[in-house]
Order: sequence, then C-alpha cells, then structure tokens
Amino acid sequence: VVITGKGGFTIGEKAIHNQIKPVEQVIITDITMKDQIKKSGGGCYGRGDAIGISYSHDIWVHHTTLSNYCDGLLDIVKGSYNVTASWNRFQNHEKAILISSSKFDGNLDKNITVTLHHNYFFNNLVRQPRARFALVDMYNNYIHNWRAGASAYSLYSQFIIENNIYEADVKKKATSNQELPGDPAPGSARAIGNLELNGAVVSGYTPENVFQRPYTINIDTADEDLKNKV
Repeated sequence: VVITGKGGFTIGEKAIHNQIKPVEQVIITDITMKDQIKKSGGGCYGRGDAIGISYSHDIWVHHTTLSNYCDGLLDIVKGSYNVTASWNRFQNHEKAILISSSKFDGNLDKNITVTLHHNYFFNNLVRQPRARFALVDMYNNYIHNWRAGASAYSLYSQFIIENNIYEADVKKKATSNQELPGDPAPGSARAIGNLELNGAVVSGYTPENVFQRPYTINIDTADEDLKNKV
C-alpha cells in the first residue's frame, strides 16, 4: 500500500484518523501534516499524533513534512518492527519521535526495530528520537536547534548513532541515556563519527551492549555537504 498526497489518512481495519494498526508493507510518502486545530478548552480534534504506528511492520515513512501537532509527530509503538523514516522534516514542535510509549510494554516493545536516516529535525523541544526497549539505527540525520533534549535512550533500548550532525543553539547535551525519572534503567548507545556543532555534546553509553547492523549500508560522512544534502 502506498499513501501519498497531503493531509491526514486512514488505513487498516482498526485505523482511526492517522493511526496505523495493524498493517504491513505500507509506504507513506510526500505528505505534509501541520498546524492541527486544537480545542479552545484544551486537547485536539481527532488523534493527537501526526502519524502513529502500532502493531505493524515493514512501514516506510519517506519525504514527509510534519510540524506543529497536538501531541507527537511520529509514534512507533506496540511492538512495531522494520519501520524506516527517511528524508523527512520534523520541525517546530514539542515532541518529534517517540519509540515505545510505556515502561510497562517491555515484553512487546523489545521487538521494535527502527531505522532513521537523512531526516532533518529543527526547532523541536525533545524526542529526536526518544526510545525505550527498541533497537534503533540512526545515521546521517541533521538535528538542529533542539530546545531541551535531542536524542534519548532508556529502558534497555539500543542505539547506533553514527555520522549524524548535531547543531545546538547553545552548548548542551545532544544525547542522554535516561531522559525520564520514571524509567528505572538506562539504555545503551554507540556513538560514531558524529559532527558536533556549536557546543553540541554527543556521547554513548555501554556501547558494547549495542547490536550490530544485520545489513550493509552506505553512510555519508557527517560534514557540511551532508548538512546541505539533508
């Protein structure tokens, strides 16, 4: 299934608005979703996330622009696996990407696998991305001007953070291994070849615990050419 165009969408027998559950082999491409209408008394019309993926696998989110939504821009939860987000723009928002939504979903969410590459994150508060339990392969992304936290990994999640560009507005950490006090255990990350600009600090944690890629890829060098490319 290929979903293309602009605006929201509904897919799958149990899908509601922008929620994908449970489906397989879906491509979401060339969609712009922004400025969700909010209720005057609080809350949102429809679902709060721009795109939510639950109980699904083999999903590709490609060339989308997501900004200014009520809740998150992209949620990958409930054991979804083989999810790739590439060449997207996540911008001008509070919460960009959440991978695993609860500390109580470990048995299911330990199966989550996500690849993030060549995405541009700009002027978001947190979650670029933020993960529990999952295996996350993150390379050649450009994370720019985060307001609180860039990438965070906790509760046994494993991150490969390779050849990304982290450009801070002021000197601050770009990665953390335990973002929320409610998560009782850290995750692990192997940080390799990242470009740290304007005081950004990228660090790994227990890299020996991080998985090895089960596939071969070509990775760009993290430099000005990659910044312009993304």
